Amino acid sequence: MTCSDAANAVTPHAAELLSASRASRAHRLVERCNEVLSPDTREPGEMRLRTEAILREIDASFSVEQLTPELRSARERVVELLGE
Repeated sequence: MTCSDAANAVTPHAAELLSASRASRAHRLVERCNEVLSPDTREPGEMRLRTEAILREIDASFSVEQLTPELRSARERVVELLGE
C-alpha cells in the first residue's frame, strides 16, 4: 500500500490530507452522503444546498470510472433524494 492508497475510518480527514488519496476522499464523501440521507437530518432548504454541494464535490473529484462501488451507490441514492 502506498500513501496514495491510504484510507482511515477513524480519522478520514487526516488520512485524506496526508495522503491526498482517492480512497480517503471517497470514504469521506460516502459518509457525507449517508448524513444527508438520514431521515433525522432532512430539513428542506439547508439540506438541499448541502446535498447539491456533495454531488458537485463527487463529480469534480471523480470520473465515472473512478467511483468506488460504495460512492457510486451513495451518489445514486442522493440523486434520488433530490428528485423527491
